[in-house]
Amino acid sequence: MSFEEFYKNNYLKLYRIALSTVHDDEESRDLVAETFKKLWQVWDGTKEPSALAQTILRNNCISHIRHKGVKERFKQRIIADKEIVTYSDIAHERRIETLRKEIETLGNEDRIIVQTVVFEKKGFKEAAAILNCSYSTARRKFAALLLTLKERIDEEESK
Repeated sequence: MSFEEFYKNNYLKLYRIALSTVHDDEESRDLVAETFKKLWQVWDGTKEPSALAQTILRNNCISHIRHKGVKERFKQRIIADKEIVTYSDIAHERRIETLRKEIETLGNEDRIIVQTVVFEKKGFKEAAAILNCSYSTARRKFAALLLTLKERIDEEESK
């Protein structure tokens, strides 16, 4: 029997097997096409082409189902990660907005030290020079400001 005759006589049978396994018309056609491609590669030495074709198809279907499961689990993981990132991004943005509002309510000296140390990324030495105070005073003021701002943010978030 030639390969062409075997193809004509067995295509529908293999297609039905694939369809009953993967339940998708297009995927079944692809699996059967892959089966015939692999069968063609070993056709000359094949004594039982029908059994070999069914074995190849079965293995193709199993691989396809496994791969589909992996893709689905990966997709679910990506969706779950996006939800977590989205939630944390929203919380982070709210916290930053609260911090901006709280900084606006600070006194002039306190705003200067926050501006110098946080936004301009300068050290306490520069902040002390601007405020005309000692290095240790600038550090203590900044530490106290951080605690105050943290308490205010925590209060705002608990509302």
